[in-house]
Amino acid sequence: PPYSQQCTSTTFTTTGSVPLPKKKGRDIQAFQQEPARMLAAHLRFALRTHKSLVASLFVLLFIIVTVAVGVLATRSGDRDTDTFFKSTSASELCPLVLLPGDGLRGIWTGRFATLESNVTAAPPRVSLVIAFCDESLKWLGAYILDHDVVSITIYSKCGKLVERETLDLRNESTYPPALEIISLPNVGRVDHAFAFHVSNLKLTDDLDVVHVFMKDTHMDNHHDGLDTRSLGETIHDATGPAGYACGRLPGIIVKKRVRRFGIAQKFNVGLSSAWSFWHDSHSIKQFRLSSYSSHTPRTPNDKVPFKGSVATFEQWWHVLETPIPGPIMPVCFGGFFAAKAANLRAGRAVYTKMVKALERGDNTLEGHFAERSHAAILLPAIPHHMVKTIQERAVGHWSCEDNIGYCGALQD
Repeated sequence: PPYSQQCTSTTFTTTGSVPLPKKKGRDIQAFQQEPARMLAAHLRFALRTHKSLVASLFVLLFIIVTVAVGVLATRSGDRDTDTFFKSTSASELCPLVLLPGDGLRGIWTGRFATLESNVTAAPPRVSLVIAFCDESLKWLGAYILDHDVVSITIYSKCGKLVERETLDLRNESTYPPALEIISLPNVGRVDHAFAFHVSNLKLTDDLDVVHVFMKDTHMDNHHDGLDTRSLGETIHDATGPAGYACGRLPGIIVKKRVRRFGIAQKFNVGLSSAWSFWHDSHSIKQFRLSSYSSHTPRTPNDKVPFKGSVATFEQWWHVLETPIPGPIMPVCFGGFFAAKAANLRAGRAVYTKMVKALERGDNTLEGHFAERSHAAILLPAIPHHMVKTIQERAVGHWSCEDNIGYCGALQD
């Protein structure tokens, strides 16, 4: 199966998408980290091998300049060059195979349907996963009417009963062959339900079935700057080579360059996006919150403090026992995404750890970390050249101080 394939991984550094080079068999990173020791070794070599004092002085000057440049590169900015990122994804699936320039505009905003694939014309089978508390689900019947939904799993989190009649499945032909309602403790909110579903995925499940995750407040999009995709578009995207799709993505605008008085200017007039589905890993790993009140006011059902021992997004990945993806990573907001069962199974080990971490309480910081993790766990890694292309397109990223919700998001 795809999740067990052995793939060649690429290692990235925080200062770019290219691994640090090696010179004459010696790691340049080690040379930068231990300049004093390396300088002494080179000086001894120079004194032994160069009879001319002038030649020795030139060699010494060269070594001093090289060490200085290495130290400055190591200490410049706020990045740690000794930190290596192994992949843009925490998935065990093989990286996506993309050609240079292949679908950059779509990939920048998290849209993968434009990539070439062997998707057949037959509509994919869909398994719907809903995290439910107390909002009405009467919209569900009309919402899934034109799709081959083979099962619906509703995770009831707040003790309220759900009956088939309340789902308004009006057309008998749209009835799924399976409807399962599972009661879960009211902890970890929607992300606990999602993680529970993935960690309990059956080994016999068809790997091509697309699982669509959403919450009972799905029809209410309160996330500024995000466009909600249709169910059909989201399913179609997940059926493609990526096997994953985010249902709420940065809004699309047209960027048009015009010239005034001989000066090129750029105006947003309504096929690009001012910000990206991709986030700078070094920045987003610092993400933290001190408190949170949901768009739909809901009093926590316990007295568990919002903040626990996991204070930052970087520490969250330590809990998951998985290296934080980088140097850029995908982030999907809003609790609406889709993935093939093959992608879910590849991330099941990580989700098993996530479930336990989200059991600490109802309204906790860990839930916000989980929301920002799904895409990086389920979407396969993108290749080296595409990472570099995305980084070169970005002119910056949102800081955690100025826009804490979307901090780290790359800007165009």
